[in-house]
Amino acid sequence: MYRAWVCPSDDLGVAGHLLVTRVRGAWPGVTDSHGRAEVGCLFVSPSARGRGVASRLLQQAVLWAGRCRRDLVLEVADHLKTGIALYERMGWRQTETVLSDWAGPDGRRIPLRRYELCYDQT
Repeated sequence: MYRAWVCPSDDLGVAGHLLVTRVRGAWPGVTDSHGRAEVGCLFVSPSARGRGVASRLLQQAVLWAGRCRRDLVLEVADHLKTGIALYERMGWRQTETVLSDWAGPDGRRIPLRRYELCYDQT
């Protein structure tokens, strides 16, 4: 793990969290030696949604990436439209769609959108 951020809340304890780690899995053309890091474990408490928690956490990761000159990558399930809209509003660029290596409740693999944000765009 490179970094982790937690968004505290007086009424909730923890409103959300985000990790930035080494790039894992098979991302064509993406290795840690290329100066990339992966955003993962972005979670916002259901009662904190709509308060800008995810965007604040992502902004911290983007600021860190800019200081470290690292590009960021992430995966998001294709059905999570709110998250997809947030990433695209923040300037993330979709690079491909792949099937997950895990199955959803119905036993099917989940389509995942892959995104990147280059530090020189931040």
